[in-house]
Amino acid sequence: MTALHQNIILIFDKQEITRAGLKYILQNTESMNTSTEAANQNICCPDNETQLVSLLMQNPQAIVYLDYTMMNSTPEQL
Repeated sequence: MTALHQNIILIFDKQEITRAGLKYILQNTESMNTSTEAANQNICCPDNETQLVSLLMQNPQAIVYLDYTMMNSTPEQL
C-alpha cells in the first residue's frame, strides 16, 4: 500500500460489494472524475485496522467511510 496525497477517501468495510460499489460511485462522480488513474490513487480500501490507522496518520484530512464493527473500538473511542 502506498502513501496517498490530497483528497483521500478511505473505505473500510468488510463487505467486498460495498467497497466495490462505493469505489465505483466515487470514481464516476464528476468532481472526482479528473481521470480514472487519479481517482484510483485517491480511493483506498485498507484491509485491516493497522493499515487504516497508518493511512490516517499519513493523511489526517482523509474522508473515511467506516464500518466500525470491523474495529476493536467502541463508537465512543472513534
